[in-house]
Amino acid sequence: MVPPAKFIKSRHILPTQHVYPTQDVMDKHASNRTSLIPIRVEFETETHRIRDCFVWNLNETLIKPETFARTFCNDLDLPLTPWADTIANQIRAQIEEHEGVASMDLGIDGALDIDTLPQSTEEAPECRVILSIDVQIANHHLTDHIEWDLLSPLTPEAFSNTLCRDLGLGGEAAPLIAHAIHEELIKHKKDAIEWGVIDHAGNVPKDKTGLGLGWSRAGKEGRGPKRLRSVWRDWVESGEFATGFEVLSAEEVERREIERERASRRLRRETSKFQTTRSSRRIRY
Repeated sequence: MVPPAKFIKSRHILPTQHVYPTQDVMDKHASNRTSLIPIRVEFETETHRIRDCFVWNLNETLIKPETFARTFCNDLDLPLTPWADTIANQIRAQIEEHEGVASMDLGIDGALDIDTLPQSTEEAPECRVILSIDVQIANHHLTDHIEWDLLSPLTPEAFSNTLCRDLGLGGEAAPLIAHAIHEELIKHKKDAIEWGVIDHAGNVPKDKTGLGLGWSRAGKEGRGPKRLRSVWRDWVESGEFATGFEVLSAEEVERREIERERASRRLRRETSKFQTTRSSRRIRY
């Protein structure tokens, strides 16, 4: 939410210092494949609580996390020590976490272009998953369930722009929704690899859904999603896949913030407990 006017002060901001590579370097870098991964930066200073989310190109070589972190701190007027290292470490940790999965060539990475596929009577391969979108945009709460094909060349950015036009949303709504979709997609890509639906080379079994073969290995036939017969959903499913959009009051925004903070503290405690347990086991053995 926008703070009251008495808390907003204008001040002169110096231009951001950027390093501009040569045109040859830019042209060479532009030919590399783009593989976007979702990044979240969260930390607290003595006076502020900083939260930001964005996407990072896994194949980015011109901008390092340390360079980005310094620019981030300068834009927010934060001291470089220790916050630049904090931001850079969080970015690098998430890059390492998603590197193996995000480097796979799938439709969302531009590896499959339906316009270049040869004309055939056979159906194109599919790997459909259900995305759960839950995004707070200022004092608006957006929820949605989306069935997404991991092999589709549709990008989260293109989808979120269309959704925002349909809902009349602007500003930071589109990148927030796109980031939420990226987070869901990276989880489903990991699951698809673990279940054997997609191998590490990005190959998908020839199956109507892409998930049927992976699940049938567990001896449970028919557990995959239903075959897509039409763009229209069954009436009984319309409520589940309908877009929810509501305006939150100041009290509801504060309550959601408290719940989010509790969940964040709970996650930090569980992570700390897990790390302590692993350390004690290493010492014991």
